[in-house]
Amino acid sequence: MFIDQVALMLVVIPIYLPIVEALAFDPIWFWLLMLLNVTIGGMTPPFGYALFAFKGVASDTDLCTIIASTYPFIALFIIGMAIIYIFPQTATFLPAQLI
Repeated sequence: MFIDQVALMLVVIPIYLPIVEALAFDPIWFWLLMLLNVTIGGMTPPFGYALFAFKGVASDTDLCTIIASTYPFIALFIIGMAIIYIFPQTATFLPAQLI
């Protein structure tokens, strides 16, 4: 909750990769869902560090307004995560074309 997306991925990939492989999940699908989930965490209170960055840019706007303005984006992220969870081929179609 205090770490950005890239740093968190560097910490958790060595821990979760054997579990992902043991459960036979597609790694691209799993890590994309993980990254989207961590991005939502960066936009939601109480430790949404992106909110404080937005507050620094829009210093004349109160934090409650900034938090309320992120709800549509959070909803879109959740809908996107649901689509990728239900239809994993949406996440793996383009990488499969490279093989």
